[in-house]
This record gives sequence, C-alpha cells and structure tokens, in this order.
Amino acid sequence: MRITIKSFAALRELLGSPTLDLNVKDQATLFDAINELLSKKPILEQELLKDGNINPYYTFIVNDKKLMSDELKTHVLKSNDIVFILPPTGGGKLMIEI
Repeated sequence: MRITIKSFAALRELLGSPTLDLNVKDQATLFDAINELLSKKPILEQELLKDGNINPYYTFIVNDKKLMSDELKTHVLKSNDIVFILPPTGGGKLMIEI
C-alpha cells in the first residue's frame, strides 16, 4: 500500500523534497514504515536514529493524530495515510522585564 511522508527542516533537505510516496506492506506499523524509509534513504539515519533507535526528539503525526514513541510499533497504517515527521524544536528566549 502507498503512504505519503511529509518532512520538514533537515529531513526535507536530506530527502531533497518535502514529500515522498512510500510503498509499505499491508498492516505495516509506523515503525515498519520508518524502517522502509531508512532502507530507501539511508542518509536519513543521521537525523532519525539516535543510538540505533528512533530519535525520541522527532514527532510523528499520522493524518491528524500525534503518536507517542510507544505507539510507533503498534499503530497500523492504512493506504493513503499521510505521515508527518517533525524535527525537534527548541525554545526561544524568554524575556522578562522587572
């Protein structure tokens, strides 16, 4: 089945495109899809993997549902799902006037 990966920031640069259509097996989990993505685009490992595991600082959203890291291996994808991979974000500067 086909799903669409939408990437941002560093991942978009590494992919060379904001979107990528990916074929995965029926009943594939998000974890399966990430592994398939890494097998097709190994350059993404430097961003998506940390110590051999999925980088916990990335956010994964399937259609409109944000998935927690413990759901990556259990969330079963459906044909035409859109997977958003959001990079880590950092705070800004808090300005307080006294």
